Amino acid sequence: MKISGFRGFLVVWLGQFVSIFGSALTRFALTIWIYRETGSATALALSGFFALVPLMILMPLGGAMADRWNRKKVLIASDMTSGCSTAALLILFFTGNLEIWHLYLANAVSSAAEAFQYPAFMAAMSMIVPKEHFSRANGMRDLARSASSIFAPLVAGALLAFISIGQVMAVDLATFAVAIFTLSIVQIHLCLLSKTNSIYKSLFFCGFIKLIASSSVGNRQFLKLA
Repeated sequence: MKISGFRGFLVVWLGQFVSIFGSALTRFALTIWIYRETGSATALALSGFFALVPLMILMPLGGAMADRWNRKKVLIASDMTSGCSTAALLILFFTGNLEIWHLYLANAVSSAAEAFQYPAFMAAMSMIVPKEHFSRANGMRDLARSASSIFAPLVAGALLAFISIGQVMAVDLATFAVAIFTLSIVQIHLCLLSKTNSIYKSLFFCGFIKLIASSSVGNRQFLKLA
């Protein structure tokens, strides 16, 4: 029997937190790799550009379509897409064929996947979490992203003192597996079609809110590089 209710949310949240944290580890490690290889702030800025633009373009669409599609399948597909992107980079790294443009492409793919993942998670959360736990769930959701942004670079820096960048990416792949497993054991109900229009509009708006938030973060990152 699949897990449901707030316990189900906790399981999904844990998987998504681990996945987000792993992705942040890889992002920081590859930032170090770019700087080592090029010594160029422009290359770093371009990496951030390709990580942001697909998210900005597709997030409103992802927010709108999160209600139309099966949320669990969207979340799993997003994790698998990002995982495949990381796996490709890992293979290129260990074979000595990794180039800067590979990172730009991988960032764009992962960014596009996130544009559908975040609204789908928001929509799934509304179907899993009882109303009395909404505030708590929202706080935990924000905590996962904030903690990853703050602590992942510190952890990645510590790991790079002992392991290679490729091994950090391998850790990231393991976190995707954890996220997919947690999603597979949780029951996420589909919404009723009669509610589609209202939820459709709210998730479309959610996409714009996430887009603005992501843009502000991206702007701060570019300012740091300047």
